[in-house]
Amino acid sequence: MISSALSASALKDWERIAAGSEEALLELIFRLLGPRPPPWQLRDEHGARLFGAEELRWPKRRIELPFADRQRGTLVLSERTPLHSADETVVANLGLALALYRAGDELASQRDRFRLIAQVSALVATEPDLNRLLSRAADLIHQRLGYPNVDIPLYDAERKELVIRIRGGHYKEQIHGEDRLPIDQGIMGSAVRERRTQRVNDVANDPRYQCPPGVVAAGAELAVPILHGAELLGVLNVEGERPFDDLDVLSLETVAEHLAGAIVTARLHGQARQAAVQEERQRLGRELQDNLTQMLSSAYALAQNLPAVWQRDRAEGERRAGRLHQLTGQAMSELKALLRELSPGTEGSPVRGEHSNLMQRFALREQGLAAAIERHAVLAAPETLKLKIDFAAYRALPIALEEGLLEIAQEAINNAVKHAQARTLSVRAMVESGLVELIVSDDGCGMGMRAHKGAGLRQMHERAQAISARLQVQDARPHGTRIVVRARAAESAPADPA
Repeated sequence: MISSALSASALKDWERIAAGSEEALLELIFRLLGPRPPPWQLRDEHGARLFGAEELRWPKRRIELPFADRQRGTLVLSERTPLHSADETVVANLGLALALYRAGDELASQRDRFRLIAQVSALVATEPDLNRLLSRAADLIHQRLGYPNVDIPLYDAERKELVIRIRGGHYKEQIHGEDRLPIDQGIMGSAVRERRTQRVNDVANDPRYQCPPGVVAAGAELAVPILHGAELLGVLNVEGERPFDDLDVLSLETVAEHLAGAIVTARLHGQARQAAVQEERQRLGRELQDNLTQMLSSAYALAQNLPAVWQRDRAEGERRAGRLHQLTGQAMSELKALLRELSPGTEGSPVRGEHSNLMQRFALREQGLAAAIERHAVLAAPETLKLKIDFAAYRALPIALEEGLLEIAQEAINNAVKHAQARTLSVRAMVESGLVELIVSDDGCGMGMRAHKGAGLRQMHERAQAISARLQVQDARPHGTRIVVRARAAESAPADPA
């Protein structure tokens, strides 16, 4: 029974013990054991050390500490000498104290686990960088739950290895760099192979346990697979001295579910970024082909013939020199616009990845589709090619649709200039009965098999598909090629602000 001498003077101490105070529990132990007790350990119901000597090599005495028909712990002593208090008093007081202390400790532990899960959930929702997210999660697990060692390796399915870069606790301080663990080894490997949690409370007797070099071996290990459906993404692994209980398993399995969602989300974001990069590369390639390449080709042709023309006719030479200056100046403007799009975004700068470059958007928004197409045709076509632009039956359409029509017209004009050997190039557009029709035709030699194999035609089809248009390649009469584009015309709308 609890002695009156202890209970009368220590009511508040009992309240402190119930609140989880280690100091109050230790004060009670020393009152019971006396001023000069032999070396001792207080162990929990699983045999794990709670307080006292770090190690007792040859314990001589064990006092079991039950309370309410349940084993609460054991007091282990290195000598058989009598204690300051009778064994019955020690059992009654320490049994109750351990029951209260562990109950308070369990409540505090549950609160810590709920806080951890809430913090990890918030972290998953707010941290876009996966490495920072996992590193912060490892720190939270160590800080909140007190596990000395934390690992969060990701699974390399191709090599069948766990890649350990993220660590928390002592491992974060003692181990640096990347480690790889084959999944046929270790307790974490078993979690991967079996797709289920591995709880090992006595790693010294488990042959699967692997202790990293230069690190003190743990007493217990808990390895939780990080799963997304049937797919394995990694492992949440913790190690410590105390045995792991069901609450540990439940808490870390919940955390692992949140981490699985974060890993999958990061993977999808990575795939989206790769797709955006690829799309941007293709767009820049189209811009270079549509504008810069054609302008530079025309400028090169002018420069080649300029000396001979100048000697033959100075006035014509000056006119062609002016034309060369115009082409190179325009090419420089296009190049600067592309470089601005590639530079890091700043306030007032263009947004990288816009569908059209700045010069196209400016011409469309300020002058309209007819002027933008005519501008490109004049710059791209040689002086010997006669141009006909007819937009009499056309009315303004939404900018996104006009951008697509402009890009198709540019590619069709470029193809005609490069390959058709035409004398006349015609561009006509009209809007009638809710449909817009764009026709680019030439009187050249025709496209022949290039109509089926050329990269330019493929790009025109892709752009037509992007604006839900239908594109046809036809033979012109008596010879030449007609590119016909038809799309549903949306209601007229003012151009978006630049």
